[in-house]
Amino acid sequence: MARTPRRSGRAPAPSGGASNVTVGTAFHPRTAPLNARMQWREWSGFFAASEYHDSHVIEYNAIREAAALIDVSPLFKYELRGPDALRLVDRLITRDATKLTPGRVFYTPWCDEHGKVIDDGTIHRLDDADGGQVIRWTAADPQYRWLRMNAHGLEVGRVPDARHLQDLRGVDRPAGEDDLPDTSGLRVRVVPGGCSGFQYSLNIEEESKSGDFIVEKHGIKLFVDMFSAQYLNGITIDYTSNMMGSGFTFENPNATGGCGCGTSFSA
Repeated sequence: MARTPRRSGRAPAPSGGASNVTVGTAFHPRTAPLNARMQWREWSGFFAASEYHDSHVIEYNAIREAAALIDVSPLFKYELRGPDALRLVDRLITRDATKLTPGRVFYTPWCDEHGKVIDDGTIHRLDDADGGQVIRWTAADPQYRWLRMNAHGLEVGRVPDARHLQDLRGVDRPAGEDDLPDTSGLRVRVVPGGCSGFQYSLNIEEESKSGDFIVEKHGIKLFVDMFSAQYLNGITIDYTSNMMGSGFTFENPNATGGCGCGTSFSA
């Protein structure tokens, strides 16, 4: 099984500035020396440790018998404000949101209209402000579109400083309008990491970069950098939804091996 190359016993160095490369979180200087296995993966553009010790049993034992600290900085964070913020939460989660009083936090999944789990995370209710409720929502994957779709008819206002969140009032914009420029596209990358050596990374970007290969299929622009292109020639990317869940699938003729997760491969 192919593994990510080790670099002199050190973790990949984080980059600063307005770069789209994977970077370390604010805790990276502390967590990097503790990552004995040097196993890193990309999570929302940040380095995340897949495991720290030679055996995952050590970490499981810490969680059950002692204490474990996990860096979840890459979580997507949303803040909902307005008289109907709690009603929006109650539309989506599987718990009774009316019991979420200020100062409390729920850990809960949220589901689609068929009862299938979309994601799970923590939902905090902060102190009310400006005549409405204030909700802090965290998730492992982007939820902006789902929140906005379900906010139709509710008064949930704009939060200028919330990450990945602009305006949830679905009546204010046509359905499907994401305010992206005509130059935007989906960046498809191959990055070191995962259980087989490489993994796929998908991100929406407002424009291509110098040296990118640009492919347009079915009205969607794909941006591919030169490093990733050598591993993506001939690949088929699809989006599927079934009883097991939904997500992107990859059929890559360049892969010599893979993992059951479907997003990691060796070449």
